[in-house]
Amino acid sequence: MKVKENLCYNINYTLSGRLLLVGIKSLNSFVKIDYKYANAVTKFIDKYKNEEIEVDELDEDNTRIFNNFSKLGYLENEVEPKGSFNEFKKVGKVFFSFFPKSEAKDTFGSTKLGIGFVFLSVLLMGLFFWNYRMFLPQSIDYVNMKLWEIIFTIAVFPWAVLVVHEIGHCTIARYVGVKIDNVSLGWYFIYPIILVQYFGLNLERQSKKLLVMAGGIYFNLIMAFIGILLKALLPDFFHGAVIDIWISANISTIITNLGLFGMTDGYFMMTMLVGILDLRLKGFKYLNNLFNGNKVKLNNRYQICGLILLGLFVSSLVSMFVNINYWLGLFEISSYVLYIAFTVIIIYLTFKFIYKIKRSF
Repeated sequence: MKVKENLCYNINYTLSGRLLLVGIKSLNSFVKIDYKYANAVTKFIDKYKNEEIEVDELDEDNTRIFNNFSKLGYLENEVEPKGSFNEFKKVGKVFFSFFPKSEAKDTFGSTKLGIGFVFLSVLLMGLFFWNYRMFLPQSIDYVNMKLWEIIFTIAVFPWAVLVVHEIGHCTIARYVGVKIDNVSLGWYFIYPIILVQYFGLNLERQSKKLLVMAGGIYFNLIMAFIGILLKALLPDFFHGAVIDIWISANISTIITNLGLFGMTDGYFMMTMLVGILDLRLKGFKYLNNLFNGNKVKLNNRYQICGLILLGLFVSSLVSMFVNINYWLGLFEISSYVLYIAFTVIIIYLTFKFIYKIKRSF
């Protein structure tokens, strides 16, 4: 018996320390292992991919690794590896999924080069936005919009912005050689989302994961940049409410995805950097246990995740306030509408949050 040939591992450097991840990319199966066992686990994998495992000759540490890997299906035995926990299936709702054929090579480009290019282009676009800030939408003249413009912006723009966002993720993923597992249309809390899932993204290097996660926001920034560029260079053709709504929709999507609570890029990048990939799961479990009178004894990490989750929920309300205020300002709607709308949303989301705590886990 040997270790399965496609078993791999990666060490991520996070704010909470080094994190060892072991799994099989093609099956989206991975486990986190305490870094103090990293040396023994990686040696075991490297050695027994090529050699037969003589169980009777294993020392205590290697026997423990052998037993755990056997249960996980990471050895050439009859146990099938299980896919890792899918958070979206637990806290969201999937309406439709499709599985694109992915024939990506190991890599198409350098991750470091990709990060450098993205950083430099974002810096240049930031300078462009500053120099041409007079072309940023200040208000939207919706009163004089034609009927077809209203229908077009309502029916097409929301989905177009979402599709552009996900194309950004997919493009960067293909560039760095990360294969796409499936694309899902779903619902989370109060809004629809398109979610791209990858083969074994968590088993990649930290820099590669962060670059893929930033791809959606990056493409929305490019779309906003192109909109302002067209307004500046071709004012006779690109002016009025439609182009302003397109620019604003992409800016709003960036603001939303920088939020840290929902199924957003900001949340996933934050958990990668912190090194707690199941932060929301642990947080909900702690809060659920708190609601039920602490019937189960949980360690301090669960408590930390619960407190962080509460903080992220509050931060999401702030992000939503900024977004609503941004749009109402563009359409020059009374601030009273902002306060009423925000109050209703706070009440609804709070009840929804409590419901998730009590029923999800």
